[in-house]
Amino acid sequence: MNVFIDAGPLRALVTPQDQWRIKTLEISKELSRQNAQFLTSDYVLDEVFTGLLGDPSAGYHRIKELNSLMFKKSTVRTEWITQERFYRARLLFIKTAKDKQWSFTDCTSFVIIKELKIPKVFTFDEHFKQMGFTILK
Repeated sequence: MNVFIDAGPLRALVTPQDQWRIKTLEISKELSRQNAQFLTSDYVLDEVFTGLLGDPSAGYHRIKELNSLMFKKSTVRTEWITQERFYRARLLFIKTAKDKQWSFTDCTSFVIIKELKIPKVFTFDEHFKQMGFTILK
């Protein structure tokens, strides 16, 4: 089973004091037992890595830990925002910007999830539920 993993759980994996840390570890362990394949996007990673820089005392170490988890251990596959995906995300963002608070990164994730028919999303962001996706939280 494929599962799209959003920024919140990725951040919680490497941030011990994160409010979602325990829940993230529980869900991650259960999904691993089910041999789930985790996917995310380059835009989500940008959001997480940049956000982790905000903690001057531990951000660098958390970035290194997440980098190791993601790329050295290959636990999460990264989907890239191609020109076509960017175009579709831009159209969705413009269409919904008037009455939704979805970020552009969320819209790029929505495009990938729909395109790849990913059945579940590991997120703490209710916007994915608004879009009609099945979320794990």
